[in-house]
Amino acid sequence: MSPPGSADLFALAAANGAALEERLEDLLADASDEDARNLRLFASEVEEKGRVGVNLKLPSLLKLLQDGRLPTAYELAEQDARESGRDAEEHVRKRLDEWYVKRTGFEDRFVEGRRFRYGALNIGGLGPTQPYGNCCAVTSERFLKERELAFLAANSLESFVDDRGRADMARVETSLADVEHRHHLAACKHAGDGERLAGESWPEILCFGDDFVEAIFVGSATVADLRLVRFPLEEYDDIQELSLRKEARETLEEEEEDLTAHFDELKTRLKGAGIALELVDAH
Repeated sequence: MSPPGSADLFALAAANGAALEERLEDLLADASDEDARNLRLFASEVEEKGRVGVNLKLPSLLKLLQDGRLPTAYELAEQDARESGRDAEEHVRKRLDEWYVKRTGFEDRFVEGRRFRYGALNIGGLGPTQPYGNCCAVTSERFLKERELAFLAANSLESFVDDRGRADMARVETSLADVEHRHHLAACKHAGDGERLAGESWPEILCFGDDFVEAIFVGSATVADLRLVRFPLEEYDDIQELSLRKEARETLEEEEEDLTAHFDELKTRLKGAGIALELVDAH
């Protein structure tokens, strides 16, 4: 394994708070009255409602609900190494595949970097479903208070690491926020989106597609950390139609059978854990 990095991501995030506050005040001073008003309202919305959303595919979410946590690629690689007798880093490379150079290049710059977990700052909506998954598991307010968290202005791999795995630490340090300043970071990022803030959905402005504020924390989110799961309404309707066909004794394809069974299990496990299921119309 590569030696651990020396930079403390969470200390850097906390240290950037005052600079974010000052940057936002400068941006508000330069904005029109209407844009400044909308930006302040947007920041307040993020401060009040901003939680960590973790997007997962349905089978991964079921595994989380069943086992209580999800292992990292590094943990799985260690398991692979014990079984195969080969070097764990070889298995890490296989599991991370095309993202190996960038992911390890970023994480190896930080203390406990290979224990990092990722999500997105979320105030509603389904979050970045592609390529992560259409189930958005949203954490509780307690998670914000009890976990050490850092928020990065964009996807770390896409925006802060080059193809050779070199992290742009200067940009990282000025693009970080802790929990108390996550709304300042989001507002600074979207200060130039005056027209969008005036007329578009704020949850989608904050977090849509591959454009989001990344949330980073150490260790897996657990079942106890989750408050609700958001799921696409359109896909829910499709599953309900499959269930009706099954009740009418129609023969379903194997994938359709698996999907209905998985979704039934999801509802049962969420109910048992006291986690709400929220259907979201993505249109």
